[in-house]
Amino acid sequence: MPTWAERARTAVACARAGALTTYPRQRRPMVTTVLVSEDAGRMELRLPEDSAAARTLAVRPVATVRVAPPHCEVTTVLGAVRRLPGRDGDQRIRFLLDAGAVRVGSTCHRVLDTDAYRAAEPDPLRDDAPCVLAHLRGEHAAALADCLRAQGHAGVRWVEPTGLDRYGLDLTVVDDDGVGEVRLPFPAPVRSLRELAPHLYLALRGRCADCHTPDHRDPHIRRGGHGERR
Repeated sequence: MPTWAERARTAVACARAGALTTYPRQRRPMVTTVLVSEDAGRMELRLPEDSAAARTLAVRPVATVRVAPPHCEVTTVLGAVRRLPGRDGDQRIRFLLDAGAVRVGSTCHRVLDTDAYRAAEPDPLRDDAPCVLAHLRGEHAAALADCLRAQGHAGVRWVEPTGLDRYGLDLTVVDDDGVGEVRLPFPAPVRSLRELAPHLYLALRGRCADCHTPDHRDPHIRRGGHGERR
């Protein structure tokens, strides 16, 4: 399983916008939407120059940003902010938020060690995950159910792929006992889908025989095995 630090870094790397809290003097904290991007464990913020949040950061350079991209943990980063030179393509001014504290979760917060957070890496499959999960739901739900039955989950009735990361695949399963979660780990962590066995790579990329789109041109894929089922 990914560590909590890896989950938090992945959430920040996947986020495009977040809820920014700034702290004006003699006033209540102010919340506004901010454009965000990940920068080596730090968070870049982009705001219109005439926004109240930008003016507040200019005089009180401390902020909290909460992000909640799809299929990721809700992550909150608190810390000092500094202005960056230049502007983005839409003439927004740029700030950099250094993580002084990091929390994961929306209700029961898990406080992370900031050194572990900075040292962790975002999941390398984060850009592939949404399309892969949609493909598995549409083309391979029955095969996944067969796979689980073959591994001893005899009562499986329905399977929904819900998560993908470098360590494995998460499934929500309905069986004779109700609803549960099952983890299908990869044999070893991967940095790319290409590092998986050929039949898994082809299935996850939608190029398997079941999808009627076999790939005969990609020289990086070893031949054979793409018709196997687990």
